[in-house]
Order: sequence, then C-alpha cells, then structure tokens
Amino acid sequence: MNQVATFDYHSLGLDDTGSIREAAARIRLRMQRSASDIIEIGRDLHFVKAELGHGKFLAWIEAEFGMSRQSAERFMAVADRFGAKMLTLGNLPVTALYELAAPSTPDDVVEDVLARAGEGDPTSAVEIKRLKKELAKTLGDAAEAEARAARATGTAERARADAQQAWADMASFKKQAEALAENAELVRVQARAEAEVAAKAEIERLAGEIEKVRAEAAAAAEAQGAAAARAALAEVAEDVREARRKEAEAKASADRLRGIEEALRKSVETHRAFLSAQENSDVEARNLLDQLGDFDQTMTRLAVVIEGLEYQHSGKVAGIAHGVAERCGRLAQMIASIGSARMTFDADVTDLDGAKS
Repeated sequence: MNQVATFDYHSLGLDDTGSIREAAARIRLRMQRSASDIIEIGRDLHFVKAELGHGKFLAWIEAEFGMSRQSAERFMAVADRFGAKMLTLGNLPVTALYELAAPSTPDDVVEDVLARAGEGDPTSAVEIKRLKKELAKTLGDAAEAEARAARATGTAERARADAQQAWADMASFKKQAEALAENAELVRVQARAEAEVAAKAEIERLAGEIEKVRAEAAAAAEAQGAAAARAALAEVAEDVREARRKEAEAKASADRLRGIEEALRKSVETHRAFLSAQENSDVEARNLLDQLGDFDQTMTRLAVVIEGLEYQHSGKVAGIAHGVAERCGRLAQMIASIGSARMTFDADVTDLDGAKS
C-alpha cells in the first residue's frame, strides 16, 4: 500500500483533529511490523471510524495510507477476534493471521492454531485453509451419519407402529373367528333339528295318506266288487311305492344334513387350530415389540453421542462409523419388511345345498 495523498482534515469541521492525526501516524508506523501491530492498527481504525462518522472513513484510509476497505476490515477483524491474545499470536505470519480472523474460520480451528502458536509452533495460511476443509468434511460426515441414524430410528418407529397395528388386527380377527365358530355350532344344531322335524312330518303325512288310500280301497272293494277292489289295491300299491320313495328321499335328506353337520364340525376344528396359531403369533409380536423398543432406545443414545462430537477423529474411527451407517441402512430395510404376511387362513365351508365355497 502506498500513501497517495494527505487527507483534508479541515473538511471534517472538527475543532481538534490531533488525536486522529496521531492515530494515522501510528498506523503508518505499524503497517510494517508484527501481528501485534496489526491488532493495534485494527484498534486505531475502529477508533477513527467511530470519530469520523458515516461516509468519511473510506476517504480517510485512502488518503492517509492508500488502503482499501477490504484491507481495513481485515485489520479490524483481527483486532476484534484476537485483541486479548496478542502475545500468543506474535509468531504467526501475517497471511495466517488474516486467514484465522476470517468469518469463515470455525472456532475449533482458531483454538487449535492458537494452541500451536502458544507452544511455539506457528501455522501457515495454507495449513489453516487445510484444517478448515478437513473440519468441514468431518462435520459433513457426522451430519450424514446422524441423518442415517435418524432415518433408521424413523423406520424402527414405523415398524413398531405397523407391528402394533398388526397385533390389533390379529386380535380383531381372533374375535371374528371365535364368533364364526359359535355361529357354525348354532347352524349345525339348527340344521339337525330342522331336518329331524321335516323328516318326521313327511313320514307322518305319508302314513296318513296310506291309511286314507287303504280305507278308500276297502270301501271301493265293498261297493264295486272284487274287480274294483283289485284296481283300488293296484293304486294303493302304487301309492305305497311312492310313499316309500318319498321316505327314501327323506332319509337321504337326513343323511345329507348329517354330512353338513360333519363338515361344520371339521370347520370349527380348523378355526380352533387357527386361533391356537394366532395366540403363538401374539407372543411373537410382543417379543418383536420389546426388541424394537430396545433398538429405538439404542439408536436414540447413539444420536445423542454423535451430536456431542467435538474433536477430529482418526481414519479408523471414521471407517468404523461408515460401516455402522451402512449396516443401519440395511437394518432399516429389514425392519421395513416386517409388515409382510407370514400366515394365511383358508378353510372349506359347506353350505346347506352341499356346494363348496
């Protein structure tokens, strides 16, 4: 930076500009010195900026020192950030000091560089930039691992909710199966009773008709003689055969009803076996919910640990963390498949007409 002109102090309209002129002299002297002088320059620039007011500071630094606004802001940034640590920064290169004072430099990098400087190990601007990139990468990897853990936790919670819903569905289905078994028993009893009543009524009706025909035949025989009697007897014989045929049909109907009863009994046994399997499924579901609860707590604790990371760790630790993140992804897929059906139920049911459904 070269001094290009002398600032017009008369234009300030101030009675006493001596303190500002003295600050300008100190700044020109220190611009060729150490890091501690840079801090003092920054302090003086702050002082003058406050004294001059709005709109005159840039003209002053250009006239007095040929200094740009960016250079002035870097001096003031160093003073703001490291004014209380002047002795520690004494052996740092000027370029490193500017890089360290940049707003983009994280506090972790600043503390690391200050610690090294305090031990007599100054850090270059190039090394500071490298440290900033490494820290940004580490923070990015940690954020990605935390996001994966959050996704795995969300998947586990969804699987747990699905398991609870499946448990509730199984309980509802169990009640429905029990109601079906009770209805099947009622149908079986009712069918048997109705079949017996119908068969008995049909037999009684046929017996009455036979007696009626016999009575009519006897009367006809007496009235019309032997020929008429034979004809009447032939009709009676035909009626008897018809009665026997209907009796056989009634017996066949009763046999069919007994077949329906046996089919209903087998269906009830099948439902009872299925209900037993459902109880075993309930046990399995409760065990799964317990395991998912433990896994959820573990993932929550891991997320807390990752959020609390403060230091840069070795490549070995990062490799292990990446492996765990991959396994968490695969485990999330396995947990998401828990909702797939494991057992189905299908039973033959025979209706009152003998058809399969």
